[in-house]
Amino acid sequence: MKPAKQEMYKEWLEEAREVHPINRDCARKMVAEMLEFKRKTRLSLPSYVKRFICKKCNSPLTPGRNLRIRTKNRHLVYLCKDCRHISRIPYTKQKKTGK
Repeated sequence: MKPAKQEMYKEWLEEAREVHPINRDCARKMVAEMLEFKRKTRLSLPSYVKRFICKKCNSPLTPGRNLRIRTKNRHLVYLCKDCRHISRIPYTKQKKTGK
């Protein structure tokens, strides 16, 4: 994906995050419009944008406000505080390269 498109998605997410404390419904509509644009243009979302959108309620997730992040059994556990949806993202430790 072109870097300009990646930056565009990141900017949309930031705008939705700014609006979310004031008006949650408006922020959800902004995210829904972003996902609609994604479908129409057949572009994929970058992983750093995908992780901060709730898959159940489409709210933009901000750590500390409406997102709780924990680690458990080699997973990052994301909990949306708006709808209580849980997402698990696996991770592995990076191996050290010895020289």
